Amino acid sequence: MLAKQAWRLMQNPQSLWVRVLKSLYFKETSFLSARKGSHPSWAWTSILKGREILHLGSRWNVGDGREILIYEDAWVPTLPQFKLLDESIMHALLYCPHVEPIWFGSALGFIPGQLRLQNFVEWWRFLVVNQKQMGTRLLIEQWAIICWTIWKARNKHYFEHNNFNPAQVINQSHGMFREYCLTPNRDLLTPPVCTTQRKQVISRWTSPLPGFIKINVDASYLYNSGRTILAMVGRDPNGQIVMGRTWLCLALSPLMAEATALLKAIQTADDLGLEHVIFESDNEALITYAQQANKPSPWEITSIMHIIRSTCNLKSSYLFSFVPRGGNRVADWVARSTLNGQCPYYWAHCPPNILLQLLSEDNTCNPGS
Repeated sequence: MLAKQAWRLMQNPQSLWVRVLKSLYFKETSFLSARKGSHPSWAWTSILKGREILHLGSRWNVGDGREILIYEDAWVPTLPQFKLLDESIMHALLYCPHVEPIWFGSALGFIPGQLRLQNFVEWWRFLVVNQKQMGTRLLIEQWAIICWTIWKARNKHYFEHNNFNPAQVINQSHGMFREYCLTPNRDLLTPPVCTTQRKQVISRWTSPLPGFIKINVDASYLYNSGRTILAMVGRDPNGQIVMGRTWLCLALSPLMAEATALLKAIQTADDLGLEHVIFESDNEALITYAQQANKPSPWEITSIMHIIRSTCNLKSSYLFSFVPRGGNRVADWVARSTLNGQCPYYWAHCPPNILLQLLSEDNTCNPGS
């Protein structure tokens, strides 16, 4: 009966009793949006109870749309929280106050307020440029996974009333990224890159200047656990190994792993009293951070770079050099093979045959060695 009274009120807006109720309770709005008020009568309270029943099965029959509040009315009757949000994709995924801690706490370490990106296209260009400059080749993959976990968490918050927990979103994105990295043949998922316009760059290790020692560093990183092997290989101008070590540690990202390897090499050289050293890595971004003291570095290596720069400020003859992967293959092999159990931790005094072959090939390409 109460629902019938509510229905009559909606169907007969010009009736005297309806106009009286409207002047008292919903003068500036519609009956469907009317509130109970501070001192409602028993009749008005009863009609509102009937309106609740109408809400359960009501649908909009869109005419001129004048009475539809697109930002307040539910778009799907069975999902009362499904409403149009006056929000851009940039705010939803990047600039929302609940989302900003996720980007800062992730391995990417973005500070959204400092990016000043206006639209999605600018964001994408920023990622493409930084993927070339940063130490990881998986930046865009990490970004896509983080965006997906943020979007999924927002939907669960709006439609299932789950709490939006930034720390939980970070952990979920890390887990998904580890699964992605462990996917067999995941490179097959990536479209081939056209290389017809590229020139093949062939790089080999080059011997240091007389009086210097060159220390090549690299790291091998496991995404599923963060387990990392750090490697350093020091050679003299004749190409002979004068020092070599590996370390086991944990890291948050490949860039952090390689920065730690560089730090370990610098500390070892300093402990041994070496004065003229060239530290070489195939991570161009890392070498740039080491060479340019004023260049901001990603948050996960900020403290590491501070120690590196402080140490090197006291050692004017400590130099840094970038070399493509082909020129760093000895250190790369040591790190990967130690992680896989194919190379012992203490290999410098008795290098494996494969390592001896790589060293011999490097020396062959350096006539002066």
